[in-house]
Amino acid sequence: MARGFKRLHFQPSPFPMRDKGKLMATDERCMCQHPRSKHRDTATYGHGSCAVCDCQQFSWQAFLIQGETA
Repeated sequence: MARGFKRLHFQPSPFPMRDKGKLMATDERCMCQHPRSKHRDTATYGHGSCAVCDCQQFSWQAFLIQGETA
């Protein structure tokens, strides 16, 4: 690991995940508009503070479907 680099994730990512149809969720969007993958881990993957803005905790807004961006 490079010096000064802090890992965001210590928990395994649940993505990609498929619904019962053919849609594939590649991430989830927070109320701060950043993806869950940009949030630090707490007890679960990506539910902590945002690494991009001052959001203190991931608050689910929507799934990001394959081909969409945050």
